[in-house]
Amino acid sequence: VVSADDNGLILASSLMKAISSTSNDGGASLAGTFIDQLEDSYQYSSASVGQVISQYDVVRVASTYANGGVPGGVYQYTGATDLALSGTTDYSDTANWKRVSETSVADLIPTGLNVTASESVAVGGLVVRNELAGGATARIDQGTVSGGSVTVDAQSRTQLDATSEGIVESSGGSAFGTGVSLAINAMIVSNAVTGSALAEITGAGVTTTSGGLSVFARNDARVNALLNSVTQSGDTAVGVVLAFNTLGYAPTNLLNQTVDALVGTSLGTKDAAEAIARITGGTQIVAGDLTVEADNVAQLNATLSNAASSAASALYGATGAAAGVVLASNMVAAGADARISNPTATATVGGDALIRATDAAGIYSNVKLVSSSVTSNTGGLDIL
Repeated sequence: VVSADDNGLILASSLMKAISSTSNDGGASLAGTFIDQLEDSYQYSSASVGQVISQYDVVRVASTYANGGVPGGVYQYTGATDLALSGTTDYSDTANWKRVSETSVADLIPTGLNVTASESVAVGGLVVRNELAGGATARIDQGTVSGGSVTVDAQSRTQLDATSEGIVESSGGSAFGTGVSLAINAMIVSNAVTGSALAEITGAGVTTTSGGLSVFARNDARVNALLNSVTQSGDTAVGVVLAFNTLGYAPTNLLNQTVDALVGTSLGTKDAAEAIARITGGTQIVAGDLTVEADNVAQLNATLSNAASSAASALYGATGAAAGVVLASNMVAAGADARISNPTATATVGGDALIRATDAAGIYSNVKLVSSSVTSNTGGLDIL
């Protein structure tokens, strides 16, 4: 047995985030906090363990409390007798407690409104290049080989799993439509896999005394590429994605790949992902079966999503824009070859003879592009 077995694997994950948020509310949030501290809207909290309360007293449940009641909620005691608070008091018990709505003067102060330009800019760029080269060769070259049976087997398995994600968010601008909120997301991703399986006998005399002669090559090459681009802004959002996935092409530069994708040229150099099984020259005297088989599986799965969204809102003067660009190219060069050529003498086979080549190459590509812009000028109705 002459065999070669190659296993190549790349698991690549890339994540880019650029987030910018600017707010200037003129001190409204600080004023609200100060008023809340001055108010005495409840007498006790769930942390007031040991305190004795009477009917109609009010207790606020702490945000970390987990023994009954809504964290942050305010409850009024309705029991007829005094009660000592404990760390296990169940404020959700409707027989003794009633949740009340806590109102505050601070609620009347508008929040979340920028009173200045509050400019915000988020720019993110991601460039990824993944390359995987594999291959297996099993060969008998010249000479004389004899045995009960003879096998020449080459198997190559190459797999590239690549995930790339870019998230860019910008939040800014004023409540009066001034200021800039800009989000720009640019991603360039290139994934390339090459590799073949070759099993051959060249110019050799092969004799089997009881079994068969098998020359088998299998090539299993796969690219699984996922790219996700998300761009969000309160004014202008721009997302640009360039994605190049190749299987069976030698890695090349981004300029050539861009031209290929734009005008359909073939500037790249093929390095086909193939399975080749062959016997060239020599003599074959086989007591059993003669099998020459090439099996090729080359699969490229590419999923791409580019979403650019603008949600502009102001009292008046709000403007928004969203733009998305995608340039994607997916190419596969593959093949299967099984043959016996130029024997020096007629092959003698005691059993069956099988020469077969199978090529199952394919591309699955899914591209989604979404550009969305929503602009609203409320005139202050949303804060009344």
